[in-house]
Amino acid sequence: MDTDATTSDERENRIAWLFVLAVLGILAVPGLMLLRETEVPVAADEQRTLAKLPGWPTSGTEVRTLPTRFQMYVDDHFGFRNALLNTQHRLQFAVWGQPTLNPTPAANPLLNQAAAARISNDVLVGRHGWLFFKGDRVLDDARGLRPFSDEDLAAWTAAFEQNRRMLAERGIEYVVVFVPNKISVYPEHLPQGIHFEEAGRRLPQLISSLREVSEVEVLDQTQFLRGLKSEFPCYYQTDTHWNEPGAYYALHHLFQHLDIDPVSLPALRKLSLKELTTSGRDLARMIGLGTTLSETTLELSAEQFPRSRAIPLTEEAPSAGVCTQFRNSGGESGAGRVMLVHDSFGLEWYPWLAEECAELTCCWSFGIDFKRIEDAKPDLVIHQIVERMLPVRNPEELRSGN
Repeated sequence: MDTDATTSDERENRIAWLFVLAVLGILAVPGLMLLRETEVPVAADEQRTLAKLPGWPTSGTEVRTLPTRFQMYVDDHFGFRNALLNTQHRLQFAVWGQPTLNPTPAANPLLNQAAAARISNDVLVGRHGWLFFKGDRVLDDARGLRPFSDEDLAAWTAAFEQNRRMLAERGIEYVVVFVPNKISVYPEHLPQGIHFEEAGRRLPQLISSLREVSEVEVLDQTQFLRGLKSEFPCYYQTDTHWNEPGAYYALHHLFQHLDIDPVSLPALRKLSLKELTTSGRDLARMIGLGTTLSETTLELSAEQFPRSRAIPLTEEAPSAGVCTQFRNSGGESGAGRVMLVHDSFGLEWYPWLAEECAELTCCWSFGIDFKRIEDAKPDLVIHQIVERMLPVRNPEELRSGN
């Protein structure tokens, strides 16, 4: 009996040790995989370069920050990281979705916890596959929670009016084009419990003030794009921005406002659109699902457009703070010399607007740089601003370049 008991105990001990060794092996594998890294990769879904292995510290600052830098390296490179993160994002997207901000008494309290249900601080998961950007206080503004104070509204109005006056002194026309947030065009796709409020939003406040107490020429594209969506989707489902047809129709809306008859670009009534299936765009990448999600969108048919007459004069790729110049080689142009001061929404306009201008200078900047105005000597300045800039920028920046 004692021998049998001893044999049984030994067998149990061996099983226990095998279990312990197996657990230790599983725990060690992700760490051992760190040794396989030979270069610092770029995480496409996260739109950043992963942390690199810190070298031997050579200064007091590097000694103090070594633990933090090493932890960042481990966090970015441990074994199976991408697979685990992708699985987490899929589960969060499919199971939890987005927490309800205005819960009813019957709401599940677990699903209403932002810590449990939030996929990204800057991405809101809407209905019907729609994603919305909610950084830059977009969500608060859409819910009417951050209206301008009277003092702030007066400061913004005065800043735009000063731009207009300074340009008018130089004989330059000035038009401000406001592009709405996607959330303002498609509020019907917001998650249940998040209520879009027209009253209290900053953009309608500012437009009303500019039209009442200033001479600034303003074009608000909100109602135009809301009407356009009944014909076709004008924003991407998984991106912050308008899609190609949305941008093209919005540019024609601007031409109509400026009483410019396009010389080169095809008329809207002759335009045909084709479907295109793409992988998830910027908002999908922000939640780690750029290669998992897909959407079907619309694009313009390139064969409808004539051979480009606009010649780029700069080789540097468009980026914040950079100005890109074009000169039209054709004999006719509807808009003369133009400067487009814009954010990321204005990028789509480059090739089309250049076809209708004798010279076009596109400056990716929030504010107007008057030194560049003196260099370019435009006849017209188009100042394109997306709605989400209003809660996070200052009116002084309208004249301070970037």
